[in-house]
Amino acid sequence: MAAGAPLTDAQWTAAVHDRLREVVPGLVPGHPAVAAIHRIAEDVWRLDLSDGGRVVAKHQLQGLLTRGEPHDLVRLEVEVLRHLRRRGSPVPAAFGADPESQTILLEYVGPRTLAEVLPGETDRCVRRRWLARVWSGIGCIEWALSGGEWEGRVAPGASRQDLERSWERAGEDAVRVLRALVLSDGAAASSAEGLLRRLHRRLARFPACLGPTDYQPGNIVVDAGGVRLTFLELSKIGWDWTPRRAVQYTSIADAEGPAETCLLDPGSLAGCGLDEGSRSCLDGHHLIYHLLLAGRWRRDGAGALPPPLARKLIEPLSADPLTVELRRRLGANHTLSFQDRPRER
Repeated sequence: MAAGAPLTDAQWTAAVHDRLREVVPGLVPGHPAVAAIHRIAEDVWRLDLSDGGRVVAKHQLQGLLTRGEPHDLVRLEVEVLRHLRRRGSPVPAAFGADPESQTILLEYVGPRTLAEVLPGETDRCVRRRWLARVWSGIGCIEWALSGGEWEGRVAPGASRQDLERSWERAGEDAVRVLRALVLSDGAAASSAEGLLRRLHRRLARFPACLGPTDYQPGNIVVDAGGVRLTFLELSKIGWDWTPRRAVQYTSIADAEGPAETCLLDPGSLAGCGLDEGSRSCLDGHHLIYHLLLAGRWRRDGAGALPPPLARKLIEPLSADPLTVELRRRLGANHTLSFQDRPRER
């Protein structure tokens, strides 16, 4: 794929296929040939091999921009995945990379992501199992990346200082959403705002951990039996809090309709094995995340909040007094919609 005139889509596809057929036998154990190539996502292909096996090829579109840097997207992902696998983390095996095409070859771990299977799964035992494995998987990855050796490989924008700044912005955004909710009177709004600021400050005091930066349910693959969960997208690492990663790995946000779905609910948490401290942190991050989601809904002009989203604003996930009181006040005062306040003159 040498530089030159821009390729058409068909030419690009043909070039990718030719390159994969050339390099894959040298990277995969046993040197099998590529029998068939199937596109499964943007810049991601499933390769059927001549020995009956399957692998995944992922093209790193921005890889050339980071080549040679400590956070080199292609090199870092291969090294991080191999490091995590050696320490028992639930990630795919990395067979290797082709630097010329900026493509990584990964173990094929399943046909569907958590984002695809979660909306239709109502079995409480399955949901509990998935939640427990998401939580333990995040913890395993964070533990394997602790110790200091990976701190110099953090992606730009994902440092501790960046986390502090982004969390401050998130807190102010959440406060603005709270103000916009229909509340009974100004005093109630002011009191609720004070509670939210206390919660926001408290969550910021917990230690952040080095780990993935792209945490969403589309980056967890569920195997065909619905048992094994595998984490994808480790080309960037950075700092964040375990509970916030867990909330976003288990939440599907659909700003176009009422399809917002979250694995975190009282039933799934019951018997999941989390201690009350972990549950209270999850509860706080869950509330702020859904306030921000409600704000996005408002900015899109979608009108009344859909009942699933409204329920997640008021349904407590722990016995933490601060979060319980905040949710109680939201439930007592909002009408599942936003009030358009007059512009200041």
